[in-house]
Amino acid sequence: MTRGTPELRLPCFLLLGLTAACWPYDPATNSIPELSLLGLVGPCIAQESGFAGGTGQSSDPYQICNATMLQAMADGLALHYQVSSSFDAGETAAWNSGAGFVPVGTAGSPFTGSLSGQSLTISGLYINPGSSDCGLFGYLSGSSVSNLTLTNVTVSGTSGCGTLAGSATGATLSNITVVNPAVTGTGILGGVVGDAANTTLTRIFVSGGSVTGSSNELGGIVGRLRTGTAVVSQSYGNTTVNYTGTGGINFGIIAGLLGNGGGGNGIMQDCYAAGTVNAPNASAKVGGLLGHSWLSAGIYRSYSVAQVISSGTLVAGGVGALQGSSFNDSYCLDVYDIDVDTNECWEQNGGGGATGTARRTAAQLRCPTFAGENCSGATTYGAWSSSVWNFGDSGTLPVPL
Repeated sequence: MTRGTPELRLPCFLLLGLTAACWPYDPATNSIPELSLLGLVGPCIAQESGFAGGTGQSSDPYQICNATMLQAMADGLALHYQVSSSFDAGETAAWNSGAGFVPVGTAGSPFTGSLSGQSLTISGLYINPGSSDCGLFGYLSGSSVSNLTLTNVTVSGTSGCGTLAGSATGATLSNITVVNPAVTGTGILGGVVGDAANTTLTRIFVSGGSVTGSSNELGGIVGRLRTGTAVVSQSYGNTTVNYTGTGGINFGIIAGLLGNGGGGNGIMQDCYAAGTVNAPNASAKVGGLLGHSWLSAGIYRSYSVAQVISSGTLVAGGVGALQGSSFNDSYCLDVYDIDVDTNECWEQNGGGGATGTARRTAAQLRCPTFAGENCSGATTYGAWSSSVWNFGDSGTLPVPL
């Protein structure tokens, strides 16, 4: 599409009312590359900034459309970014002599900006630093990441690792979907975040894949969620958590550990867990939702149909060890709750208690089509809200909206 005047040097333009990709004007040919009229998706071309567009300000974020641009976020840790098209980052497996993508941000120099995925997908990212704080982001502080899907991401490190972030403090994470994660290391590992402090996770979804470690605190979504206002809500995990060591503690699908003894509340609300927690040689604190809920933590309106495999103590279908915490209006699948001493989906570990929390059969969990419906011999989900949960039909489990 040849243009005759340099006044058409626009980074972006419109066709038929739709925004096209951000492409540079080429002064050598006095032209702008052709649009793909079928998909309206243009080539990924770096501008002088190294990105596909934008200035890095919150009102005009840098545009990212390939793995090289994604890596370049490390050069502007306080700036703002946006994924402009889905892309495959499989090339990162050959980067840095096999170490792959370098996590963006460290504990000493964290990422403090923002990344919006615009509901697009990054696939095939390979991260193998052999160290702690590993993920797409090594360390987030006060930052925001939203509306992003990660598929087939491989992360291998030591402690504090996840597909999205190794560690996060004071961060806001929302509308993140992770499909087929492969996270391996020692401990404090999560399918999304390894170690999260004073961080809010909303609408976080993990399906397939696995989190595998040899030490404490492994979670399908987050390894450890603690300190201050630490919240996970309207989220689910349907994945596998594998503990390969001996004598470890704190393993669950939503989180290995919620809350901590140093003070501050951890909250889980409106979440569900499926898949498998496989910790055959753990010493204690293994659960479908959480391995350990500790001191002032609260669990509300959540359920687990996850299979829990462990020969340790303090093992249950919901929360393995309830310690100084509250567990309310929540449920677990009876055939997967191997705590044979109670009918309450948790094991007591000093203080705390629960109300409205019990085992249910599969039929009793699927049957209700609205909050508090009495069917299959039980009233279930009485305190739950249809503005948060989709109860589906009588043959489906409820899912967060």
